[in-house]
Order: sequence, then structure tokens, then C-alpha cells
Amino acid sequence: KPLLDSMRALGYEDGRNIRYDFRNVADEAAALEAARAFVRERVDLIVAFDNEACEAAQKATITMPIVMIHAGNPVAAGFAQSLARPGGNMTGFAGRVELPAKELEFLREIAPKLTRILLLYDSHERASIAWRSDSRAAAKLLRFVLMERDASDAVGVRRAFERLKPDEAEALMFASNGIRHRHTKVALDLARSHKLLVVSNRKDLVEQGALFSYSYDFAKVGRAAAGRYVDRVLKGTRPRDLPIEEVTEYELTVNRGVAKRAGLTIPQSIVLRADRVID
Repeated sequence: KPLLDSMRALGYEDGRNIRYDFRNVADEAAALEAARAFVRERVDLIVAFDNEACEAAQKATITMPIVMIHAGNPVAAGFAQSLARPGGNMTGFAGRVELPAKELEFLREIAPKLTRILLLYDSHERASIAWRSDSRAAAKLLRFVLMERDASDAVGVRRAFERLKPDEAEALMFASNGIRHRHTKVALDLARSHKLLVVSNRKDLVEQGALFSYSYDFAKVGRAAAGRYVDRVLKGTRPRDLPIEEVTEYELTVNRGVAKRAGLTIPQSIVLRADRVID
């Protein structure tokens, strides 16, 4: 909706001078089929809202313009040659490369005695593999132990927890956008039953029981994408000529109630830095 609101402000009216075709996809296969359908229909532009959608669109076409809205590390994911010069048919907004390290830094500050983390990643996602690698490097520096489990769907998430030994992990982190956006309820419920603290990238999940989230405002990025990318591409600018913009404004949301129930006290340094503290 934020993207559509901004498009409307730019003069685009659905049914008059533009037509939107939204597809909510359940998994990787559905995303690829949707992207291929767009190519068959010869749409003017594909907007991809996460890494899985970006990867599906890239597999479907190397010529049709693609605007990325929530892509994590598009260079490592293979969507672009560089941020300054994408070099292909994809451009848009990118998340910060150092995000895994920032999440672990916040976790270390909030829970200084915590050491063991269950990390869910998806071996089918190129961005997930890069995120796992960055998490490994940061965990080594901050002296965390990662229990890495490969999961691409809800069944995989459940299996990861079934394999978890008692006291093997104290917290849960995600290294997969697919799991972050589609299977978080399953992961949150299982984490709660195993008494694991959850690190998220969505503030709504902090309201549902995650310890904290550190991420950009998805709605704000969607609004900005309309003028900076979608409108310009529709008017003829090639994606390769539009540098990928790295999102720099991030929000920290902390659940003090979750911390308290876990026997933790949120440090004042975190409280002062947080954009929102939930009690």
C-alpha cells in the first residue's frame, strides 16, 4: 500500500494509466511461476519485495526491468555486479551488509552471558548463504556458538527444533528471508516452547514475543521506491543506470517484558537508543 500511495501521488491511477498485478506466493516454486507468468504477459516492470522474489524474477528474465524493494545484500546474492553499477536488469533498495553483526552486537549487550544461538538458514537462498557466512564471522568475534540448521519451509523449521538437544541453544536467529517472512509464527511458537530468545527483523514480531528487532521501515522504503525507481524505469531509465541505494535508517524495537521474563534487564544504553520499548 505505501508503494501504491506514492505511485498515486505521482499521477498513476490503477485502471487508467497503469495496471497492477499482485501475486502473494507461498514458496519458491510459486514465486518462480509468478515471475514466468509476468514474462509471458510481457509486463513493463516487475517489483520484487524480498530476496526469494528477486531470485525468481532473475531466473525468469534477464532483460525485463526488475525493481527490488527489500533485497538483502544484492551483490552477494548475485542480483547486481555492484551497488554503484548494477550492470543488469535489476536495481532498487538493499539492506546493510553488516546487519548480522549488528544483531549479534545488540544481543551481546542485552544478554552478556548468552553464548549459544540456533541459526536457521536456507541453503537454496544465495543471500541466506552470505548471511550465514557473515553471522559466522561476527559470532567468532563476539564469542557466540552457532548451531546452524538448514530449513526452507515450516517442516524444516520443525525438524531443526526436533534435532535440538536440551540446553543446546539459548536464542534463535534467522539467516533466511523466506523463513523470516513466511514461517516466523512456527519458529516463534517453537522458540517459546524451548525457551529461546528470538532476534527478529520485524517490529511486529517483537510485539508477538521476540526479544528485539533491528531493521528499516518497510513502508518507508516502499514509498521511496515509487519515485526513485519505479517511476523512472517506467519512463525509460534502464535499471543498470540507477545505482542501488543502501538503506541507512534502521529502527531498534525492544521487548522489555520478554527480557524480564528471561531474567534480563535491558541496559539503559539500549533503552536510550531504541526507537520503541515494549513493556
